Amino acid sequence: MAFGLIGHDWNQWKDEGHDLPDDVGVQVVVYRGVSPEQIRERYPVIRGRSDYRHVEYREAVRYLDRRIADAKELGEEDGGGQEMWADISARLSDTRRRIIEALGE
Repeated sequence: MAFGLIGHDWNQWKDEGHDLPDDVGVQVVVYRGVSPEQIRERYPVIRGRSDYRHVEYREAVRYLDRRIADAKELGEEDGGGQEMWADISARLSDTRRRIIEALGE
């Protein structure tokens, strides 16, 4: 679901999603009030050590707002999947809330 915002769920130095010994967890850094260069310096992508995805605050909140609306709409349309879409919407809303709590509105 987050591909449009942060790319593939495999590490940036890989061509495809196969397991390799240099795999590390992908972490998302949402930033506000600092330059992208400062964020990349503080949270670098280092093969086999760190894979950060850097997302500007307004872009992250807008993306989450769209995905929350999509999940609610799909839940209304999908008779059998309402609970799943409600759970997805709740998780996205929680992520949005935590970003706003951490960085302000």
